[in-house]
Amino acid sequence: MRGSSGTFLRVPFEFDVDLVDQINFLRSKGYTIIATDLHAKQSLRQIPQHKLRKMAFLVGNEGAGTNPYFIELADETVKIPMSSELESLNVAVAHGILSRN
Repeated sequence: MRGSSGTFLRVPFEFDVDLVDQINFLRSKGYTIIATDLHAKQSLRQIPQHKLRKMAFLVGNEGAGTNPYFIELADETVKIPMSSELESLNVAVAHGILSRN
């Protein structure tokens, strides 16, 4: 919290939100739902550009990854290419990499 210079206190958080409802709402607004998956066959750069105009990411935790149930709900699955020397990325780093592509 200290490292965020107080930004943590200004970010709105939602609790008790049904993620399936949120996925369906975003999809109805034209978003492509993209889940990260260690076993995905493509990177974000391989998804057609028209699907990337509006996108929402489903990113799992470092140890377990994205929940398989939510991967099944996604429109696309992607892997983040990385060195074989790395075991995993934390969720903030993974989201940062996806957002820059």
